[in-house]
Amino acid sequence: MVTLPRSLLAVIIAGLALSVGAGEPPPVASLLAPLQAVRANDLAGWFTQAPAAKRAEAAKAWQDAVAKPDPEADAKLDQGLALLTNPQAAELLAVLGAAQLKQVNMQELGLVLSANGSALIDAVAGADAVLGQSLRLLLSDVAAWLPTAGLDDPAKLRAAMAALSGAVQALRIASAAELRALALDDVFRRLGPALAGLKQALAVYDVHADRFLDSLLLTEIGGAGDQRSVRLTFTAFARQHALPLKLRLVDGAWEIDPGVAGAPVPVAP
Repeated sequence: MVTLPRSLLAVIIAGLALSVGAGEPPPVASLLAPLQAVRANDLAGWFTQAPAAKRAEAAKAWQDAVAKPDPEADAKLDQGLALLTNPQAAELLAVLGAAQLKQVNMQELGLVLSANGSALIDAVAGADAVLGQSLRLLLSDVAAWLPTAGLDDPAKLRAAMAALSGAVQALRIASAAELRALALDDVFRRLGPALAGLKQALAVYDVHADRFLDSLLLTEIGGAGDQRSVRLTFTAFARQHALPLKLRLVDGAWEIDPGVAGAPVPVAP
């Protein structure tokens, strides 16, 4: 069990934010619908469910990024792609990772995470005691998981790196220049198989993103008009958790309170 990587978390939060369009306010539970595409590793399908205006906005941002490449960022990406697509990537990354992990005390890392995370939770939850308590429970579970996950286990590390290398190879991109040559729709199509590989890498450490996605349930508990109070429930660390969230209707679409949307989201083992 571990918190979702920021990239995957961004997909989930974006899925919640982009799932509805103009017209009559849909049931709040519809916000979870696009995540079924993420569950199926169909990020192209997820993207097509976004409102047309949002897709156009994303396409414009992609065009701008393609038109103004960053040479330093390109060089780093080229280096990373060369390493991860190397036939010996799993062995190379396992050796590099093992050397770094030997210097990390997982027990101490858990304590540091608890201390730093507590301050973040205070900022996110504010005066919402229920939300704060729920997030602290998740944080304590993650901190307890770290020393027992086997992150420094050579066999697990090698298997995880092999899956990660496979995820990058699934992109079928060898350089930053090749990436920029793709249309945004094609990028999303290639990200689907890559996401499947990333899930495999996480599963090595009993982190199962699909189980987390399957357990998500959004229930309306109050509010009216353009404001709603909801409860997001999910299974993590072999028990059910619940997070109270606030929604607001903006331009015909439900949006999650930005402060809450930035909170860490765990995945169930």
